[in-house]
Order: sequence, then structure tokens, then C-alpha cells
Amino acid sequence: MDAGGSGSPSCVRRFTIVEMIVVTAVIMVLMSMLVAAVSKTREKAKMGRWEGYMRNERVSEQQILQLMFMEGNGTLTENLAQGIDVEGYERNKYDGYLGGTTTWDKGRWFRKKGIRMMNGMDSLEVAYQNIVDKDSGEFTIILWVYPRVMQSQGLVNTQRESSPGVWEDGDYPNLLLNATNTLGIAQDEVSIFAAASELTLPTEKWSMVALVQRVDEGVYLYRFGEGGEKGKELISAMPFGNPADGRGRTFFGNSDGLSGAFDGVIDELVIYRRALNDTALEGHFKMGQP
Repeated sequence: MDAGGSGSPSCVRRFTIVEMIVVTAVIMVLMSMLVAAVSKTREKAKMGRWEGYMRNERVSEQQILQLMFMEGNGTLTENLAQGIDVEGYERNKYDGYLGGTTTWDKGRWFRKKGIRMMNGMDSLEVAYQNIVDKDSGEFTIILWVYPRVMQSQGLVNTQRESSPGVWEDGDYPNLLLNATNTLGIAQDEVSIFAAASELTLPTEKWSMVALVQRVDEGVYLYRFGEGGEKGKELISAMPFGNPADGRGRTFFGNSDGLSGAFDGVIDELVIYRRALNDTALEGHFKMGQP
């Protein structure tokens, strides 16, 4: 007999194919759970950073409206802006009210809500007074939108009560999307007088849209996308005039005859009584980017 034991049978055990498949499957499940946990942790960190940023912004002397849609239920969403000092301004008068069949839906992050609109009766209504600075005539509107379809649809429609029960165009240009989801503004309830040819919103993706009026320059539209793409266009060289006193209202996600109703999700609405510059707008986007 060989003293080295070369004649003894091998005792090395090899894995069967079934065992290898089981081990591989377990590893894949564990990896997917780890990736999901890391993804949620990252989203939670991003959302926490955004919430901190918005807390600082809401005490801005020129922010008149901040709707973050943190409620997730009910028909009212609270205006969180609290720093503005304007005679007669009351924060709760700028709360948003969900109309029609508007419902709550998933927002930009896994534990964040937005509002879902689908038909002509759906809208978010916000009452307002003196939303535009009467001295400068400047303003900024920012909203995050997630269009689900490509069609003519309204985003912002403002009206002012010129006499009891009589509503006319408000202080802002009306903001809408045309049939190819290109941003534009309308002068009245029947016509688009300017469209931003390069600012088109993709479907089923988040975009931040901004409407900015600078008195010395005119009205600008901005669009920031999920992939970091961005665009800016001067949409009208003539700014809109300073507002008159009186009761007003703004419909988000509805056009009141300008075009079709918005079909998608809106997550976050902010209005300033001043014109934010390009750097401030890009910073707002980066802090809120999903």
C-alpha cells in the first residue's frame, strides 16, 4: 500500500448544480435587499436635506406660498410660508384646496405625497391677495410636475374678482402645456400667445418648472429635468402689470378653458414676491431633485 495514501478514495465533496443555484439565488435576494435599503436611505437623506432647505425658505420675507403636500390625505394642504410681512396677509388664507376628484398619490420620494389630477373637474385652488409685489411687479412661481400623458393641459390659471361674482384674468400669465407638452403662457382663456420652443416636459418623469417675471426684462420660463437637463427662455418681453386690489384665486392643474386639464402629479408649489435669479432657481432644483 502506498504510504502517501494515494490509493485511498478522495473525500473532497463537490457542490451539486441544485445547491449552487440555491446559493446563488440566496445571494441575489440578499443583494437586492441591500440595494433597496441603500436606495431608501439615500432617498431619505435627500428628502431630509430638501425639508431643511424648505424650512429656511419659508421664513423668507418674500415667500408668500409654500405647499409641500406633507398631509397625504384630506382636501386641504397647508401653506407653510411664514416670513412675509404684508399688510392684510394671513398665511392660512393661502392654504390649498383639492377640488373635483383630485387625489393623493406618490410624490418624488418613497414616503412623500403629491396630488393626482386626471380630468377637467380636478384642480388645486389657492385664494390670494397682493401676491405680486405692487412696488416691483416681480414674482416667481415654482412647481414640480409629473405629466402622465402628452396633450394640451393647464398648469396655472389665475383669476381676479373685478366685481362680485365676476372673475377675470389675474395677475400672472396663465401657464400651460401645448399638444406636445411644450411650455407656454396664454394671454386669455382662448389663445396661447407665446410658447417656449425648447422647453418640453417628458411624460412620466419629474420636472421642475418656474415662471419668473423681471420688470426690466420680461417673463421667463425655466425647466429643470431629472437627468440634470435645464432650459430657459424669455417668453414675453413685456411684463404683466401690477395687480389691482380685490379678491383673487389661482387654479393649479386646471386651465378654465385654456386647454385640457392636467393629467399627472404635482408635488410642491412655491410663490415668491420677487424674481429669483438663475443661480437661486438652480439651487432650488438641486435641493429638491429626486
